[in-house]
Amino acid sequence: MQSTQERTAQRWEQERPHRCAQGGGAIARKPAQTGLPRRDGRADVRELSRSYLTIVKDVSRVMNRLKALYRSWAIPCAGRDVYYTRHRAEWLAKIKEAGVRRRAERLYQQLDMLKKLRQQARGELLAESRTWFRQLSSFGGSDPDIHEIRLALSQE
Repeated sequence: MQSTQERTAQRWEQERPHRCAQGGGAIARKPAQTGLPRRDGRADVRELSRSYLTIVKDVSRVMNRLKALYRSWAIPCAGRDVYYTRHRAEWLAKIKEAGVRRRAERLYQQLDMLKKLRQQARGELLAESRTWFRQLSSFGGSDPDIHEIRLALSQE
């Protein structure tokens, strides 16, 4: 079993296959020496995209919980009207039990907060990814993570 340091060193050698002509060993070039943008930017974009996708999943879960609550009380709720703020009072009025109504109100509060978080996370992701793409394209390079990031941005 390899240690984390050994796996990292092995991965570094696989990503940087440059060989020294005299010694035959791998040259440990840092991104700053190669003229490419630093890897930190890519890591930031990766983490921001993971965060954004997690928040999107959370929004979906809360929406599913809201519909499940209404369906469990035999209240038909087809479509997206159940989520809209302007129809919220009508939907809450359909629930007769006070405890269930409070639960629905809490779910609506969660939904509102998560929607704000999603917008904020998307804005941060777009800003950071534009910076990273600009740096990368100025060097004329291509990167396999670009496709992952574009995929994450296209999934809304």
